Amino acid sequence: MKTIQFRCKLLSDVILSQKAATEGSHESLSFIPGNNFLGIVAQNYAQYTVNEQAEIFHSGHVRFSDAHPVNRDGNSRSLHIPAALYYPKLTNIASSCYVSHFYDRNEDKKENGKPMQLKQCRQGFYVFKSNEAQKVEISKSFAIKSAYDRELRRSSDSQMYGYESLEKGDEFLFSVEMDDDSLAPAITQSLIGTKHIGRSRTAQYGLVEISETSYSEISSKAHTFCENKDSYITIYADGRLIFLDETGECTFRPTAEMLGLDGDIVWEKSQVRTFQYAPWNGKRQTRDTDRVGFEKGSVFIVKLKSIPQETTLPTYVGYYQNEGFGKVIYGWDLLQSSGKNGLTHLRVTENSQEEKLQGKNEPIKTPLLKFLAKKQKDMQASSFIYESVNAFVKNYKNLFSKSSFASQWGTIRNIAIQNDTMDSILYELFDKVVTKDRADSPTDHRTQTTEAAGYITHGIKEKEWKAKNRASILRNFILSMGKTEKFGDLSQRALVNLASEMAKKQEKQ
Repeated sequence: MKTIQFRCKLLSDVILSQKAATEGSHESLSFIPGNNFLGIVAQNYAQYTVNEQAEIFHSGHVRFSDAHPVNRDGNSRSLHIPAALYYPKLTNIASSCYVSHFYDRNEDKKENGKPMQLKQCRQGFYVFKSNEAQKVEISKSFAIKSAYDRELRRSSDSQMYGYESLEKGDEFLFSVEMDDDSLAPAITQSLIGTKHIGRSRTAQYGLVEISETSYSEISSKAHTFCENKDSYITIYADGRLIFLDETGECTFRPTAEMLGLDGDIVWEKSQVRTFQYAPWNGKRQTRDTDRVGFEKGSVFIVKLKSIPQETTLPTYVGYYQNEGFGKVIYGWDLLQSSGKNGLTHLRVTENSQEEKLQGKNEPIKTPLLKFLAKKQKDMQASSFIYESVNAFVKNYKNLFSKSSFASQWGTIRNIAIQNDTMDSILYELFDKVVTKDRADSPTDHRTQTTEAAGYITHGIKEKEWKAKNRASILRNFILSMGKTEKFGDLSQRALVNLASEMAKKQEKQ
């Protein structure tokens, strides 16, 4: 068996939605599911031999792990906070932390008169080393979008939605485990390089760079703990877990055998969280049957009938292992012992504000704050556009008083809608040229000639626009709006507004 480790760096924001909703907000996952990397390898499906196709995609002998965010030193894969860890309400995980299956509420009541109110740790990725846990900051962005009406060729009414995405620059670590070592070169070659993952890959999202690397991570151990002469072991869900019953249906009641152990699951001591989602089938362009299972971070407690051998402990359990599901850690020391009444010796630290800002040009913000900041900047840009347009209309309205300009402003508006940069707008209006064939003559042997083809630089419109310097006035306006220091290129929005206002003024005259 061979395991290859990889690093995935985000070259652009990446959208990995938690749910398959088509409207409303799309909350992003904080990790990259393994099926994204399986999909990358599958793009070269036809290039593999029949045997390689069977082994990589259909046998379950190749397993792609989820990619978890990396810590600051860049060589430790983080883990989701275990669901078995609790902290007292009105405090935080850094103050004190308890292992739920070692905490006795009655014992606490006897000693203090009133037991503590404990709150489950549910969110966050941490790098665990010995008795220390360092939180890994995951940067996310939020953008508001509007659905597009193809028939009307405009934004659809009342169909706004938002995308939350992982931010460009973040790095993630994952591995590929394969039973047949000979598959390693083909899989590595397919993965390494610049790739696309996630949603909206045809837009500005989803570009990543994958490279081979090495990193440290927590491994399984056959360590057990005893209670009343019985032996127990913990199973931590590194990845999401899916189990099927004898009928082939997803189940929330797996057996210890499904977890690779001889014993019984002690549900009253276990701490699990569940999920449900419908995977997208790109071949059929529809969603497959819903899958349900256990979230990563879940912790199972198994009462053992026989002590397992470390060499027999599997790395993956359950189904869909090739898609990133099923990775587990047995006998994790953090969950196997504790101090007085479940109190851990874990020291949890979070990055300071200065460390959070390190390498970033802007303060750390919540998705809401980022959205509000963007909204404020858009409003300021809109105000600047309106002031500039109003000034142009006031100064030059009479310069375009001829009735022929009313229709021309409508065409200019359409050109602006179809071109989203200053350079492309200037090209279509002023700078476009065409090459035409011509007959040779005794005085001119050229067989081709170039002619102006911009909307206002050719035909009968050219003379009108040259008169009174109209073309230069409009060009200077576009240039001024395309090179704003604070807002960047506003030429498209400004010209659409200007053309609309000028057309209205001409119609009223």
